[in-house]
Order: sequence, then structure tokens, then C-alpha cells
Amino acid sequence: MRKNTLASIIAGILFTLFSVTKLDNPIISKKYALLVDGDFYNPHTAGLSLKNIAEATLLLYKNNYNIFTLYPSKSSKKTLDSLINHIANITKKNDLVFFYAVGHGDTTNNGKSILHFKDSDIKAGSLYKSLKKIPAQNFILIYDFCHSGDFSLLAYNLKRNVVAMSNTSRDKPGYVRFFSRPLFEALNKENTIRKAFEFAEKEQDKKLKEKTYKEFKPIYFETGNSPKTL
Repeated sequence: MRKNTLASIIAGILFTLFSVTKLDNPIISKKYALLVDGDFYNPHTAGLSLKNIAEATLLLYKNNYNIFTLYPSKSSKKTLDSLINHIANITKKNDLVFFYAVGHGDTTNNGKSILHFKDSDIKAGSLYKSLKKIPAQNFILIYDFCHSGDFSLLAYNLKRNVVAMSNTSRDKPGYVRFFSRPLFEALNKENTIRKAFEFAEKEQDKKLKEKTYKEFKPIYFETGNSPKTL
């Protein structure tokens, strides 16, 4: 009778531990990051974008990520695809991929979000078609450029455990450093991704009001058993 009782208790503990782990965060093996800086033609914002990349690098290094960076001088679709293919070759199902893009965004004539590169423009659909090559099931996606909204809202196309965010919607501009800086600051204090987003949203709103800029709303999207922390 004691054996049965002990077995039941152990089974209950294991079930509880498994359940808590599943709710808190998916099981992660290795972590990879791809940082993309497409800010190649504005000297003022280019420096600010590089600061964002530097802060992201320090944050991710602290959290044991293998980091790959695409700098403005090589910001082409071909180079991006090459980096994505490389990550696809070294990642496995239980890995986590952090993707961050900063630069200059716009919209097409039919209103779709795009990110400018030196040789071409990248649409959300095209990016996700490339990212699907990566076998990892867990993604954190952050977009910080004007009109970036579509890139978060279309993250469901990956059909993985995804958390995605944009500094603004597809019909609004954005301002370098207003969103990423407080976001990384909050993540550096080991906040959950959701709490870090909420903090960045409030801080960006404060900055916009100080500068008397038009208000715009960041976008947050998650699906599946999405990552809750870095």
C-alpha cells in the first residue's frame, strides 16, 4: 500500500514539475540570435541603430546566445538569406532563435510593411518564407522600424512557438531608440518578455509626448507555447 502511495506522490510531483515547466517556458536546448541592422543611409539614425545592436548583443551574450549580426554595409537580401541558411543548418527542433531587425521601413503601394535593404526591400511574407527553413520551434521576433506592424502580425506564418513585437503599426512611423532601449533595459532585469514589452510601450509613449510626436501603438503577438523569457 505504501509503495502505491509513494508511486502516486512521485507521479504527482513529476506531473506538476512538467506542467509548470510547460507553462513557464518551452524546453530549450541551444539559443541563437540573428541581429539585422538595415540602417545604411541616414548618418544620424545609423548611429542610434548601431547602439541598439550593441545593447542587444550585450543582453544576448549575457543570456548565452550564439550571435550572428548583419551590419548595414552588407545589408542585402542575399546576405540575410545566407545567414538564415547557416542558422538552419546548425539548429534543431528544441532550439530558440531570437531575431531582431532595426532600420528603415515603409509601406508598398498596397499598404504592406517593408524593410529597406541596400539592394532590395524585404516584405514580411518573404522573411517568414526564409525563416521557415530553420527547424527550431521557438522564436522571439522584434522589429524596430517605421511601419513594422505587419512583421509581427504575420508571425503566425511560422507555425511555431512565437512571440513577436513591433514598435509601431504598419500605417505609422517609428523612432529609433524610443522602443528598443527600454525593452532591452527591462529584459536585462530578467523581466518576462511580456512585461518588458509593456514597459517599453509605456516608455515610448512618454518620449512621444515629450517630443509632441503623434502617438502610435506597438504591437505584441504570441502563439503556441511561446517563450516567456530570454
